[in-house]
Amino acid sequence: MGSDYCLNKKNIYFIPILILIVLFFSSCTVNIDKFIEKNKPNKFYYTQSLVTDFHNNPNHSVNVLYLNFYKSQKLDKSEILILRKFFKNLKNSDFISKPENLPDKPVYKLFCMFDNKCKYVIEVYNDRFLCIYPWDGYYEEDYIDMKNTYNAYNIMGLCKYVFNKGIVDINN
Repeated sequence: MGSDYCLNKKNIYFIPILILIVLFFSSCTVNIDKFIEKNKPNKFYYTQSLVTDFHNNPNHSVNVLYLNFYKSQKLDKSEILILRKFFKNLKNSDFISKPENLPDKPVYKLFCMFDNKCKYVIEVYNDRFLCIYPWDGYYEEDYIDMKNTYNAYNIMGLCKYVFNKGIVDINN
């Protein structure tokens, strides 16, 4: 009779543990992929979000990193205005798929930071191509072809200006 009591006591602990293990491995499967949209809603999704953040957050800053020398400069208000005018003048046809002839590394990176803690990165590859994405995005970047933009609003030109404005030409 004593051995039956011992067996029952073991079963009291063993059966609930066994049930929990079976339930854990059989019923706890969640398909996370169905909650994540795999396709980007449009080619200008991140750009539209960036423009909205510029509009809704008056306190923002933009830093430019020159990747050849890892030098950084902060854009002033007039330079940020040029950036905003660039976005205002974009057309749907300026948003493209990732170009095949895109360089491996960008020349400049712009970091746009807002009070609402959103951060965006703009990678400038040359006078023609750039891409935009948020710091924590999961869609493909927005790629922009700048061939149809005004020269005054070309982001590569803006970046060159920012790093050369303090340099005086001694030949003039």
